Amino acid sequence: MKNQARIYGSLVQAYLICKKQAWFLSRNLSGDPDNAFLEIGRLISENSYNREKRQLFIEGIGILDFVKIEGDKVVFAEVKKSSRALESAEYQLLFYIYKLKEKLNITHGEIRIPKEKKVKIVTLTPEKEARLQELEKEILHTIEIGKEQILRKVFLSKTLLELIKVKETIYIFSSGDLKRHDNSLLFVSENGEKKYLPVENTKEIMVFGEVNINKRLLNFMSEKEIILSYFNYYGYYMGSFYPRERNNSGYMILQQAKAYLNPKDRLILAKKFVEGALKNSLKVLGYYRKKGLDLEQGITTINEVLRSLENTRNIEQVMALEAQAKRSYYTCFNEIVKNEEFKFSKRSRKPPKDYINTLISFSNSLVYSIVLRDIYSTHLDPRIGYLHSTNFRRFTLNLDVAEIFKPVIGDRTIFSLVNRGKIKPNDFETALNGIFLNASGKRKFLEVFEEKLHETFHHKRLNRKVSYRELIRLELYKIEKHLMQEETYTPFVMGR
Repeated sequence: MKNQARIYGSLVQAYLICKKQAWFLSRNLSGDPDNAFLEIGRLISENSYNREKRQLFIEGIGILDFVKIEGDKVVFAEVKKSSRALESAEYQLLFYIYKLKEKLNITHGEIRIPKEKKVKIVTLTPEKEARLQELEKEILHTIEIGKEQILRKVFLSKTLLELIKVKETIYIFSSGDLKRHDNSLLFVSENGEKKYLPVENTKEIMVFGEVNINKRLLNFMSEKEIILSYFNYYGYYMGSFYPRERNNSGYMILQQAKAYLNPKDRLILAKKFVEGALKNSLKVLGYYRKKGLDLEQGITTINEVLRSLENTRNIEQVMALEAQAKRSYYTCFNEIVKNEEFKFSKRSRKPPKDYINTLISFSNSLVYSIVLRDIYSTHLDPRIGYLHSTNFRRFTLNLDVAEIFKPVIGDRTIFSLVNRGKIKPNDFETALNGIFLNASGKRKFLEVFEEKLHETFHHKRLNRKVSYRELIRLELYKIEKHLMQEETYTPFVMGR
């Protein structure tokens, strides 16, 4: 059964202001609202009933600016910059009251406008409750109809300041200023055009343009646990600002270091990462072989490397075998890519010398960044890798895990783009003696890349559908269990 979209407070507010904006805000919020009752219960149980709690996150419903306890009653409060759009703010607050009224004995709330020294009391009446019920139906209809058509328009629309919001990630291609605005984010382009960005379900912002930031923004993003990743003009990953290390565990860091410093344990994990990468490469080649393509030589070589991998005795041997397998894998690209303008001779980096090399480099940068973001959501430390040596580099674990997913997500994106004619030579530009994607090419790539990332399949062990995006997090949890000696790590390999 298809999961029904979630309705939450800021979505109600956005819908009453702009239906299109509501659609963008509606991307994939999930959670259990019961978690909030525990938090409020702790406030009620304390002796001081007049305490206020700032920014209470109620999963699946929204974020409240304040929660106030008056005797045995709970009062919700929202803080607004001005009394403009007061109706939408009122219904946002009414939505919270409506959803939690029975469990929390809540009947009214407050809209506070500090700059105007105003406090408006909001009460949930039967008429307003009926209106909320109608709003829920209207919003669900709006966000469930025409998702794919709307999504395609997002990538092509110039009026969106080249801001792409897909699932948990926002991509910024324009240049301008990114700043905090009240309890949200605001992007102001170089020509003064403004775009408000949702924070409820945003986990990462990837910046490809020249974007200015300040300390106030970084502090806000840290509170919201949003990662800010920068890519240079040519699409290469530069670095990330990530929230305070909330999930870091001293125990897990010790286990990671212990496994790295033990040559045997490190070798086991390094082999597993290469094994996953090669087996997934074989799955990609096997798919195209079934279509009648002659890929036998590449498949044979990679299978031979896999057999040799078992007998390697150090990391250098593992890396050498991986490089051999990759060379053979890349020789198959010309057979798979049915476009004379996208012929591929050999792997070239920094700068890439042809269109396919450009796509590979851009794809790899994206996969590295996405894996890094998910590492921050676990107890793992990204600075301690196993296949890639831990040294003065900032991160290595994301490089290790990315090897498994580059064929699954990145290479499949490349083949889809080129063979379907979605990307053309005019989506590239020549600079610094190399070839790079221009803004149009990056948008086109990200459209298909996101489709692949959120493609789902049936996970046998979990007995449910899982997206490749979710699968990255699951892979990291498996590594954690391996390091804690709870379960031997086996890399993900695609099915048939």
